Amino acid sequence: MQELNAPIERVTVAEDRAFIRRRGSVHLEPGSGRLCLAEVSPVIVDKSLAIQLRGPAQLISAQVLRYRADPPASPPPLRELRRGEPDTSPAELIEDEMRAADALYVELLVVIAEQAAWGQAEPQQWEEQLQEIMEWKADLEQRWLELGRPALVRPLAFPEINPLVSRAELIIDVDGPGGEVELSLEYCVPLAAWRPYHQAEFLGDRVHFSAQGCIWQNTGEDWNEVELVLSTERQSLGVVPPPVPQEYLHTRKRRQEIVVQQRDVQVEELSLSAQLEIPGIDDGGQVFSAPVAGRCSVASDGLAVRVPLFDFSCPTRLENLLVAELCPQVVQRTLLSNGAAWPLLAGPVDLLREAGWVGRCRIGLVAPGEGFQLSWGPQSSLRARRHEQDDPCEKDDLLGGWMRQRTRTTVTLSNLSSQTQSLEVIERVPVSEIKQVEISVDIQSMQPPVRPDENGFLRWTLELAPRSKTVVEAAYWTRRRKEVVEV
Repeated sequence: MQELNAPIERVTVAEDRAFIRRRGSVHLEPGSGRLCLAEVSPVIVDKSLAIQLRGPAQLISAQVLRYRADPPASPPPLRELRRGEPDTSPAELIEDEMRAADALYVELLVVIAEQAAWGQAEPQQWEEQLQEIMEWKADLEQRWLELGRPALVRPLAFPEINPLVSRAELIIDVDGPGGEVELSLEYCVPLAAWRPYHQAEFLGDRVHFSAQGCIWQNTGEDWNEVELVLSTERQSLGVVPPPVPQEYLHTRKRRQEIVVQQRDVQVEELSLSAQLEIPGIDDGGQVFSAPVAGRCSVASDGLAVRVPLFDFSCPTRLENLLVAELCPQVVQRTLLSNGAAWPLLAGPVDLLREAGWVGRCRIGLVAPGEGFQLSWGPQSSLRARRHEQDDPCEKDDLLGGWMRQRTRTTVTLSNLSSQTQSLEVIERVPVSEIKQVEISVDIQSMQPPVRPDENGFLRWTLELAPRSKTVVEAAYWTRRRKEVVEV
């Protein structure tokens, strides 16, 4: 058997798996031969293994051999407390039983992991067995305290559970006249994933935005100085359309009353520079693949490793925004535009300013050239207080078929700093979707005067003098039929 040296050359990391590519060369003797690639991932998906040979050789077969780890050590034998033997005390017996209980607990976890891997799930039986061991340990601790001994300091974590498969190797059978042969191996492994992560640094008049990929892998083989590609391709989704269930239509008597419900609707807005087809989830799942510049190393330890993808700088300025209905604080924000050739995937964003890290926010999917905003936390020098009041409901016509009610909103703003502050205040009024309910804005009660847009939002741009106070007022009428009932 001849050893094969084929290091990992390229890794494509998907959302829940990774695709490995190895390359190597070997000099073969004439006739049949066997090659051994040691230390491959034990969790390799056998059916995904693909091998290509370049040279005077022919592939006969390939298989992955997995070797089981040494069985866990059996718990230490319990000491028998015999009469007439003063060398064995009750405390020593309790200590031995406690060690045996810990060892039995670990062995039970190994059995549970093996049965779950083969699809033999018995959660009720597992719960009863675990509960029995925990009651045994609680009884031992109680007996220990009854002896007048101090409380036992139990470990925060049990010893690491040895996997059932410790290592694996790839055996390749070839045949040929002999000579120099190049091999290319590709296979898929689970226990690897990546998620988008971003970082934004505010530099006074611009923001430097960098997109990163956060990678985790515990496949059993280290990725040392490899080419990394991060992809959003989902192999597990398949291409079979979902089943369409049958729907049955029934007739029923029309109700005399109309039931309405208030709900919040998120308004999606796209800038004029946005593409017609937005990559990612919004356009039906277009695959996003980004190569990582340079070579990277990711150890098989399950710890997160960040790698840079791309970055860009965008001119902007800091603005103050108040949406008192959602948040009673004035929030600082910046309006940006994605200046990269790649889309920004949804994920967390680390915020950095002159003093360093100041917080974290999240963004959604942002297409190239599309605008988005970042929140930089509250503005401490601006304070706001919102009050909403509903007037009594009254008749709106002689016959009493229509009822109306007036709703007033008052927002009090205060500037505690010694500088003039500008901010944008946003309030909203409901938008009716049925003809039995009418919403009309009381323009005369608006302070300052403003009209709502097509989505019912009222926007004010205010300038607050140093250590000053101002009041923003809004009001609207809700006119409805008497048979309309609100839930």
